[in-house]
Amino acid sequence: MDRIKITVYGLFPTLLSTCASCCPTQYITGCDFEEDQLQEYSPDMLRNQMFLNNLVTMLSDLGAQIQIEVVGADSIKGLILSARYGLGNGPAVIIGKKVFKGEDIDLDEVKKYLSTLMESSSKAII
Repeated sequence: MDRIKITVYGLFPTLLSTCASCCPTQYITGCDFEEDQLQEYSPDMLRNQMFLNNLVTMLSDLGAQIQIEVVGADSIKGLILSARYGLGNGPAVIIGKKVFKGEDIDLDEVKKYLSTLMESSSKAII
């Protein structure tokens, strides 16, 4: 079965430095540097980051059945997606030709749509 490609679009924060030389690979957990840097971003960008965190957490149980691609709104690919789907700078989730966009994307609706896609593709294999 082919994996379902999910494109997550939005304007997300980028953490630029590690906290200290004692943990040169520490950029995911533990140190307080993330909190300090995140405070420098706008509330809209932080809301997009929380949306991304919640979406990836929700989709994590689907594992190898999906492929998630995160595209920044400020990238070339982001500009192309924005023009193609009329996205603006708010978050969006693109699954095939279906686009969920806006500040109030219902993650349950996204998961329900994914479930129907996976169900129909598994029936096609049988």
